Amino acid sequence: MRDSSWTRGAALYCLLGAGLAGVGCAGDAEPAGDCRAGSPEPIFSAEATWVERHEFDRQGQRSRELLLTDADSLLVEQAGCDTLVQQFELTVADSVADWAAFRPVAAGRFNALAARDPALFQFEQYARAVEAVPADFPTGQPADLAPGLTLRAYPLPVRSPSRWVVRFEQDLTLAGGAQ
Repeated sequence: MRDSSWTRGAALYCLLGAGLAGVGCAGDAEPAGDCRAGSPEPIFSAEATWVERHEFDRQGQRSRELLLTDADSLLVEQAGCDTLVQQFELTVADSVADWAAFRPVAAGRFNALAARDPALFQFEQYARAVEAVPADFPTGQPADLAPGLTLRAYPLPVRSPSRWVVRFEQDLTLAGGAQ
């Protein structure tokens, strides 16, 4: 009999794997050359009424996307061919000093983005993945969510404002990866 952590991990893999493959990359489109991830695409729309500023820059298989809203800023970096990496950089209060304090903030931000637009549903999956990592998990270490799918979170060495990174990595060569 499978334990609940395996079942939860498998469910996260299915949900988040689909989200990583579909958000910000060409997903179902033809791969770019030999690249399973496809070309990076913008996640957000500059036309959304809640977006104050949006910038997207693609350089081959790498992209940077800046989103400023009425409440937050978010920097998204995407890269990869056989391993898709999506890194989300969030501004937080200086009092957010460890993973236990950052975890609910990150989940809340991801859920808030998902609530803004139905096209951003996968941010709810990112929130679930963040919540699945125990509060006492070591900062910067890879949390294995499922085979070939990891999450890392760590603070950047800057203050005022403090910035944290949530980094998802998905091995697209494993079964269930984008083809």
